[in-house]
Amino acid sequence: MVQSLARCRSCGLPGMLSENVDWPSNGTMLLKRFKGMRMAMLDAAAMDRLYEGITAEEGPETFYRMEKGATRFMAGRYLSGLKGKVSRYGVIKKRVLEGMEELSLLLGMGRIEMERFTPAQGGSMLLRKPINVQLLTAGITGVLEEMDRCLYRPGHESQGENTFRLRLDAAEGGDYDRDFFKGRPLGSPAIANGGKLGRCNTCGLPSALRGFRWDEIYGVVEAGAAHRRLALLPLYTLAVMGVMAYGRKGYGTRGLIEEAVYSSTLERLEGGESDAYDGENPGTLKGGIPAEGTWDALQVRGWGVASGFQAEGKGWRVTVTNPVDVNLLAGWLEALYTFAREREPRISVAEEPSRVNYLLE
Repeated sequence: MVQSLARCRSCGLPGMLSENVDWPSNGTMLLKRFKGMRMAMLDAAAMDRLYEGITAEEGPETFYRMEKGATRFMAGRYLSGLKGKVSRYGVIKKRVLEGMEELSLLLGMGRIEMERFTPAQGGSMLLRKPINVQLLTAGITGVLEEMDRCLYRPGHESQGENTFRLRLDAAEGGDYDRDFFKGRPLGSPAIANGGKLGRCNTCGLPSALRGFRWDEIYGVVEAGAAHRRLALLPLYTLAVMGVMAYGRKGYGTRGLIEEAVYSSTLERLEGGESDAYDGENPGTLKGGIPAEGTWDALQVRGWGVASGFQAEGKGWRVTVTNPVDVNLLAGWLEALYTFAREREPRISVAEEPSRVNYLLE
């Protein structure tokens, strides 16, 4: 178990971050150890709104089942070379469990403390400050089920403030509907290049990350002076949320993902909070046109790169290359426009291969 994270002597960011996560200058964020799996940031406020909207009708079980299935599917891809080659008590499987604990800390998902675990039987572990207990549970059980080829039934016991004991019991079954996930866009490889990011001369991480705070004791990542919590999520996690949110409405005509990001972003801006990025703060946006740093914020999140911006009267034309999610970006741009222009825009979207064009007016 990692007790502390070594820091870069220049920028103070965790060394393990530069070892595990890469920010190419094309608007993507990649997890190195899993063949360049694409990642993206999402703040806790947006995630809470999204989770509440998804589970309002069907409850948390559907959310858990879908996220676990996607995790199993992706784990099957990345562990395919190991399955069948190691024993249940092998060193590699032990390392996979340790890797889950380390990544959970690094990516801001919360702290996992393994208490006991026997493959194909079950065990228990503590989840401290999970950003979403169902999402973290789905990630854990998805990996374990794919490794052990059995089904684990989860149960949670509250252990105090935002701490849960997760109990896993082996159950009958063990497979899931792989075909459902085969046809889903769980990966979104970058195609186009472009964009620039200022970087630390020592570790190479984006300079804009200096406004972030990593708490390795509890697996919490925060941004800005208001310590707004966020997590670095695998793209497939967001993609599955998109599948579950499809057709569900937020406030008014916005879709659920669009509304969740719009509301959380606008709430922060109206509260006078910066976003740990010099260019995306209330004072700058009140000028009516986003500053260069605003687009750095887009890249650092792993949401894409702004390859075109044009202000036409009261309208904005924005082109984003390698977009992480069309609706997520729409909600973010609408919030920036609403705050800058003091009115909600009408938005139109035109998608092309590897890019999307937005018109806000």
